[in-house]
Amino acid sequence: MGSIWLRDLDAVLGRVPNLSTFPGWQNRSRSSGGYDGLFGIVIHHTASNTSPERDMNYMWKTAPDGPIGAIYLGRDGRIVIGAAGATNCVGKGGPLTTSKGTVPKDRGNQNTLSIEAANAGTGEAWPQVQTDAYVTLVRALCDGYGFDPNRDVYGHFDYCAPSCPGRKIDPAGPSPFGSVNASGTWNINLFRSAVTGSTPPKPPDPTPPTSGVFTVNGYRKDVRQGSEGKMAKMCQQQINLIAGQGIVEDGKFGNQSVAALKNVQAVLGVPVDGWCGQQTWQAMENGIKSQAEAGGWG
Repeated sequence: MGSIWLRDLDAVLGRVPNLSTFPGWQNRSRSSGGYDGLFGIVIHHTASNTSPERDMNYMWKTAPDGPIGAIYLGRDGRIVIGAAGATNCVGKGGPLTTSKGTVPKDRGNQNTLSIEAANAGTGEAWPQVQTDAYVTLVRALCDGYGFDPNRDVYGHFDYCAPSCPGRKIDPAGPSPFGSVNASGTWNINLFRSAVTGSTPPKPPDPTPPTSGVFTVNGYRKDVRQGSEGKMAKMCQQQINLIAGQGIVEDGKFGNQSVAALKNVQAVLGVPVDGWCGQQTWQAMENGIKSQAEAGGWG
């Protein structure tokens, strides 16, 4: 049985705004009891679209394999502590090396603290109040338990990727933390940088195509209002190829480009937010391919 219980979570997070506790949290855990070790933090989304009360009731009362996560983060920024002992939401993955040691393969539940944040995980945009609260929460946990944000904070995707690629995508969805795949999974380095308040190294921009179908294997940087450079120009090219918008392809993503992108997003059936993230990149790529196959362009 695990011997590490985080019954001081309420004290560690005492100065975090909108903090509360769920009844019985001090003695709630999976069947193995407390944690075997405390090597880091794994961040998640709930993959649900219901009320906070239903989320928490499921996580900490009715889930067959509960408790699901130690802490809940609502869309409105509320933070609720629900379990002091080990939880069931990390599952298969790892091994994971942190500054505190190595989490053995498939032992994340017993050795990492998990946060579950309310988000459907199907392209739902994250409210700023929630992402701000996520950063504040993780920073407080790192300060309280001596975690190194750059070595001890992982997304569920990052935990699973080495041994179970494709098993989990969370946390995902339009946010300030970019995306690393077509599912919109957050770039964990951007999240870590927000926690530390530092600026991450800028990844190289792919070379934009001069014509044809847009295909890039690997990283595709998000483009939004105010973006400049090769990726902004590439996005403008794709908008013109799909919809014949006639916007200037100058690599400066201003109001005209944002409005044109929203028109394209509406046509492609993706969230109309004027933000070209991984979901929109993929939809544009598919749209261009469809047009090419039908003889509709070039």
